[in-house]
Amino acid sequence: MTVTRHPDAEPPREELELAPIDIVERFFAIEAARVTRRTVRTYGAVVDRLDAYLASVDITPYIGGQYSAILEAERQFAPRGALLRIFGLEGLVCCLPGFLDPSWLLPVPSERRAQIALTGRLLEYLRRRGLIDMSVVACAFYEARQSVYDARDAA
Repeated sequence: MTVTRHPDAEPPREELELAPIDIVERFFAIEAARVTRRTVRTYGAVVDRLDAYLASVDITPYIGGQYSAILEAERQFAPRGALLRIFGLEGLVCCLPGFLDPSWLLPVPSERRAQIALTGRLLEYLRRRGLIDMSVVACAFYEARQSVYDARDAA
């Protein structure tokens, strides 16, 4: 028997009806509700950086070049959330290792640490809530999680 979702994960019905970008925004809203105003500003910097990354990332190393033209056409229409609209949360998971590349890490050390931590928590949130199909993206998930560990060790 193969378990493709976390055994405790049954996403709430309302989450199943949300668009992928709304799920990501909900995650950041939940995280921001638990911290001080100063940390909320830091989280805002991370969200802005993630938006910029997703609006410009070359998906070739993560998803494959055959889909680049489709993504570029969608980005012309509406850049924010284009990757999520085309590839869903699984596409996000595939591309997250690049978000932790040193060239994308925020320059302020506290913001950089928040970026790394939030990326790891986002991955776990998606997995635990059953919002990604692990039978499809298990390798990408573990690669992204390893990128979190590596970035944390280097920070």
